[in-house]
Amino acid sequence: MNLQNLFKNRTYPGRFILLGKIKKKYVGVYGVTGRSESSRNRIYKKKGNKICGVQTTKEFGGNKDLLEYPAAIWSKQGLIIANGNQIKNTKTTFPIEKNLDKLKIETVEPDKYLTPRITGFISKNNSKVELGLQIIRSLKNKVNYDYFVLKPKDNEMYFISTYSGKDVRPTPSFSGKPILVKVNSKNLEEATRYVFECIKPKKGKEDYRVTVLGVEFSENIKSKILNKLEM
Repeated sequence: MNLQNLFKNRTYPGRFILLGKIKKKYVGVYGVTGRSESSRNRIYKKKGNKICGVQTTKEFGGNKDLLEYPAAIWSKQGLIIANGNQIKNTKTTFPIEKNLDKLKIETVEPDKYLTPRITGFISKNNSKVELGLQIIRSLKNKVNYDYFVLKPKDNEMYFISTYSGKDVRPTPSFSGKPILVKVNSKNLEEATRYVFECIKPKKGKEDYRVTVLGVEFSENIKSKILNKLEM
């Protein structure tokens, strides 16, 4: 599946992560869509080895812990991308499936939709690189933790989101396993811009886009941020 087809019927995916390889480089992309004024009045900024969400005005209120958080943290050992404060106090980016409890893993978000927590990992141990996606979601009145080990080929990425993509209320959570998609981009910047265009609404529909950011995990870590409010 390609990205355009993936987002064709996903009007409101909420937050989403794409994790995989582009031109043999490991890449993580984080996307944010929002329906409320407080969600839309945000931008994401690079701060050292992090990219964090920041509200541009307090006028619209909202839960600060759900609006301002580190979306990406990286080091020479790895990269973590998340949709909330579950990685706020992370001191290492070397996650192993059995050691996930060492992270500040939280339950689902404390909102009326019980929004899932999604986290993507790229970790390096000597020459070995591991990729994984975790989703914490409320299923049948209990919290379910799922971790998926990823093995993408070149120009392949795995997609996971907080919501199914249906623009209805209450908003259903993402279900099933991460979705494999093809990304035929030349580099990180092109891939980030392509994702931003893929989530552009159909003519006459409301634009829910907030931010798309990407991080290339390589010898020289690169990042790209596209904030709708700055365009």
